[in-house]
Amino acid sequence: IIMTLIGPVNEDYLEKLNILIQESNLKKQLTILPSVSYEKLRKITLSHDIGWAVNIPNKLIYKTGGTASNKIYEYAACGLPIIYYDYEAYNKHLSCYEWARKTDLTRSSLSKIILELNDEYSYLSNQAYSDFINNFNYKTYFNEVHDKLIDHA
Repeated sequence: IIMTLIGPVNEDYLEKLNILIQESNLKKQLTILPSVSYEKLRKITLSHDIGWAVNIPNKLIYKTGGTASNKIYEYAACGLPIIYYDYEAYNKHLSCYEWARKTDLTRSSLSKIILELNDEYSYLSNQAYSDFINNFNYKTYFNEVHDKLIDHA
């Protein structure tokens, strides 16, 4: 498994993370990048297989992530199934999608999910992309508004 983490990070946290990576001999499995442009982010995302959308709801901002996290829907736009944290607010919005799998972060939960995603990858990838195209993009809703405005003009 290879993971890429992208975005701003506190220097102290990054130092601790790098020490943990070194001690765990995970240098080849984990890449940490600073923030990148959206174009580069999409290219990097497309080179991966699973979206890691785990936000533990310990702050208000993460308690509404099921509807507000662009990351989740950017993964779907790239055809990536996601793993998200098992939390009521997330489950309410994501549990109905086969390509979205919840975890409690235990080793057994993550192993089970990764095996399931691997077994059904092509199907789940297509489902994620299809749901993005049909449900999770502004164009879908903008076209409805546009059509209603034209009808009432």
